Amino acid sequence: MQTQRCLIHAGVVLTLCSCAILASVQPNTPPGLNKSESKEMTNRIQEMRVEETTGQDIFDTRNGEILRILDEAMRILRDDVPFDPSRSAFGQVADTHSEPGSPGVQYTFKLATLPSADVQFSTVSDPMNYSDDRIKVKVVPKYFSITFDPSISGLDRILLEERLNLANYWVGEDGKKYDGNSLYPMPPHERMHVYRYRANSVAEGRFPVNVEFIYFDPVKSDPSGISKLDSISIERAYPYVTPEQRKKKREEKEHRVRELYSTPGATK
Repeated sequence: MQTQRCLIHAGVVLTLCSCAILASVQPNTPPGLNKSESKEMTNRIQEMRVEETTGQDIFDTRNGEILRILDEAMRILRDDVPFDPSRSAFGQVADTHSEPGSPGVQYTFKLATLPSADVQFSTVSDPMNYSDDRIKVKVVPKYFSITFDPSISGLDRILLEERLNLANYWVGEDGKKYDGNSLYPMPPHERMHVYRYRANSVAEGRFPVNVEFIYFDPVKSDPSGISKLDSISIERAYPYVTPEQRKKKREEKEHRVRELYSTPGATK
């Protein structure tokens, strides 16, 4: 009798162990789902993870391209690196425009890698040259902009500030310095938020440049709270000279030359 009880007890234990092993190797099926539904859910989760990773890769590639373009614009406008529209990082020239009587050109570029972006770059007759015949004056870089249609999310303003090495103030056309960077939205564009900067001086810099970001703040009903980037512009900060001022400076220069050559022994 004792032997029989032991055998029965051993069989119960073996049965329980077998059930535990089978349960451990079965995939976890959420309550209320059969195996087929559970497999579909697992596949969908995996697809979502792939989509998330792919989406992030696309963001990273896009942002990297934008930063590369901004770096090039800063090198040209701030550091005076030569500008060649046919070999530019801005893409292919899609259109050009020039004003009568001016040698400057406004270029419009398109990039296959950024189809939603419109890139423009402008050259002008050298403002530091006071010659009256502007068509014969050397052409120099003046202005760059990149505009997104539609506006884009995922490019942080702080990242752009650090990448372009921007100061915590901006300078107006009057040469006056204004502390801070954020400008209040102006009606009727209540959501359009403008940020202005003067770029910090760097060792390789040749010219001061002004930078402007335009973001669109989210609507109140948007739970994400994410602002979208609409455009970035970079401009070489030449001093503004009117035709009258240019004439005066030209006359002053001519007067100095006459004085120099009228001095006895000046030509020896």
